[in-house]
Amino acid sequence: MTAAKAFDIDALLADALAEAASKTVYIKVKLFGREWRISSQINTFLALRAGEGDTKAFTEFLMNVAHPDERSEFQEALYRIEPLTADILLIIINNLMEAVANHPTKSSSGSSRTAKTRVAKPKSAAG
Repeated sequence: MTAAKAFDIDALLADALAEAASKTVYIKVKLFGREWRISSQINTFLALRAGEGDTKAFTEFLMNVAHPDERSEFQEALYRIEPLTADILLIIINNLMEAVANHPTKSSSGSSRTAKTRVAKPKSAAG
């Protein structure tokens, strides 16, 4: 008896991932006293999890949203903010997501986009 061949989803995704990556544009935002290039292609799974208050998703979003050439400097800037309270962190995250939402990667259809995108507050570790 031979083992069944694995269904290769990676092969099916290769073209779609390459196409999505080719559509990435970097949006300029001013934060921490300088301009940064923020990716227009955010990980939708992370955005959904962040919307549910998943603190790991918030962290992953912030650690990966900047252009790869600026990512380590962006992360360092985040580490240097004092005091970085939950409310201040949410202002940063909400506005980064809003900047991305206001710069669609393709022409909009007949439906209108909402101007405001807000994510849920992170759930506490105790909750």
